[in-house]
Amino acid sequence: MALSTKIRVMISSRCETEIEFNKKPQKLTDVRRVLKKQLQDFCLPNQKQSLFECWINENGTGGAGSRNWWDHCIKQAKDADLVIVLFTGGAGGGLPGSDMGICHAELEAAMDVAADRVRAIKLPPAPDAADPLQKKRDDAFRKYFDSLRHFRTSAKTGEEVLEKVWNEIQPGLVDLVQLGSSSFHLSQASTGDALEWHRLSYEDRKKAMENVMTESLSNQPKAAKSTSGVLVEINKSQVFLKIHAAPASLSEPTAREMVGQPFLVDHKFHAELKKPKAGPIHLVACPKGVTENQALNMLGFPDATIVADSFGVHIADNIQKIQIVLLKECVSPSAIRRQLAQWFEFLRRTTEDRFVLERAQARYRIVEAIAKEAMP
Repeated sequence: MALSTKIRVMISSRCETEIEFNKKPQKLTDVRRVLKKQLQDFCLPNQKQSLFECWINENGTGGAGSRNWWDHCIKQAKDADLVIVLFTGGAGGGLPGSDMGICHAELEAAMDVAADRVRAIKLPPAPDAADPLQKKRDDAFRKYFDSLRHFRTSAKTGEEVLEKVWNEIQPGLVDLVQLGSSSFHLSQASTGDALEWHRLSYEDRKKAMENVMTESLSNQPKAAKSTSGVLVEINKSQVFLKIHAAPASLSEPTAREMVGQPFLVDHKFHAELKKPKAGPIHLVACPKGVTENQALNMLGFPDATIVADSFGVHIADNIQKIQIVLLKECVSPSAIRRQLAQWFEFLRRTTEDRFVLERAQARYRIVEAIAKEAMP
């Protein structure tokens, strides 16, 4: 994300769609221009410099000579601190012959960088396109947007759009500040719990991290401690979570070996799995960043579903139904609690909780079969 002295806001929407504004039908571009002016005129008390820099493609430059208009819009979506999507179902224009519209591409690009900085407002639907290719673009965009379950509010007029955007800006700023203050580099400060953990041996640090995870998960609604893990509710059913921690970066061999491939001994938890009949899912707290390659190496083979989000990486083997969650930047108790909360929020926001539960229930049946074969 490009650095700036201002908070960079991008407004993404189809410009030509009409909406009632100032008591008459007007193009959405007129609302966007007013919104941009409001944002760029806004200053904190006793300050002359605007707090926001707002980009809309109506006033945007063409970008560097090596970029076409599409690349330039995508770059703006990636670089913005906040992306406000005014969703009408219209995907906007596309490259020649392409079945993806620019609004669709901008939203995907913004979500890929950081979903938490995207705010969406649902507007009255745009009319169906007459052009068959444009209709395909619009249909694909609507399907993608619906899959996100991301919009929080709606607006029917231009005046409501202006009001609702500011309502989204406020929590967006709070999220940016909180995320920045708790980011990995800041949370490495040599004070408090982070410093205490640095003083511990690998083994003691691992235990301390696992104890915090167990305590935090046990505080979940309808959660219960088990002998070797915690039973938590996912999609209205109990699932067994097995807790692990790497005391240092997974790139460090000793720390990596202390976690190993934990699913290899799942059959030993068969007795604890009889009640929930779902799991185990392995949660691994890591004090540094985590990568998809590290998750794949832990699983042991590349054919898997893998998702990276603000909490870290969730990897799932769709044959053996193994699931591992690598929580990143767990340098202190508060960081661990935050990443666990982010994982649960990811499951709810994306409705992935249903698939996680289905895989966990299937994993139990596999573990049950293995346990029977392993019995003397």
